[in-house]
Amino acid sequence: MVHLTFGKQSNSLCPPSELQARLSQFRKLTAGSYGEIMIAYDAHLQTEVVVKRLARGADVQQQQRIDNEIEACTKGKGVPGIIPFHGWYQTTEHYCLVFDYVKGGDMYVFLEQRKFSPVTEETVKKLFRRIVKSLLFMHRNGIAHKDIKLENVRREDETFKLINLQVLIDKKANMATLIDFGLCNIFDPKAFPHEELSMDFSGSKEYCAPEILSGRPFRPTKADVWSLGVTIFANLFGVFPFSKRHRKDAQGNIRLEINFPHSDTTLVSSAARDLLSQMLDNDPMTRISMSGVKNHAWLKKKSPLVFW
Repeated sequence: MVHLTFGKQSNSLCPPSELQARLSQFRKLTAGSYGEIMIAYDAHLQTEVVVKRLARGADVQQQQRIDNEIEACTKGKGVPGIIPFHGWYQTTEHYCLVFDYVKGGDMYVFLEQRKFSPVTEETVKKLFRRIVKSLLFMHRNGIAHKDIKLENVRREDETFKLINLQVLIDKKANMATLIDFGLCNIFDPKAFPHEELSMDFSGSKEYCAPEILSGRPFRPTKADVWSLGVTIFANLFGVFPFSKRHRKDAQGNIRLEINFPHSDTTLVSSAARDLLSQMLDNDPMTRISMSGVKNHAWLKKKSPLVFW
């Protein structure tokens, strides 16, 4: 078995015609304005895969997003924590992107099944430590995700085992995978961490940084830090960090204030709260970087076994 590590990814993709010929037994999983998500059987891998079908002949902006997603997934191929990408092909009507089928479900469903009860810190660290490393790798290679949210982090069921009525998570298990680079931003990696500002305000509002909500040009990698902070907060507290109401400063910029639930004071450490406060800093200039998140004391300490 080959164990891929950060910085040693493989970008080799299956030739389009060969990839298309391997697939059969298609069935629809979900559909939306972006296209369709299909499940298909891959005869070469002898397992099911996900096929993301996107309409051809779309407008210029949509075509650019398809091109960006293919480039991002190619750069992220083989990187732990990024959805494994097998390649893409075209039909007369669609671009078809082929990925591993991560069957564990997304983090929103995971929390919903728990009735949004908070997840323990050790479990959250295990879930997101690899995601942070993956995002930092992508940032250093000129890719910002721009749509980090609970629904785009998938949990892998097979890593969970029931032992003595507790859930044991193995130290080496692949815990969580980041999916959907459909809104990603591509920039010159030589410019990182001072990449060009973006005016593409797409994304999920609940996870958007205040500079995006204010309609100001923003740095995509710093927006990723904010969205990841919202996602981690939701896991630790079972709620989102902000109310739907917000205020504006003297310059008319939207300001969002963190609401730490008072009842959970003893359940979430000061180190975790410190990291979240830095990730959810309203000022993108002073907001912690993804490198800072990776090296923060809360994430640095590893636990060999995790229970919840």
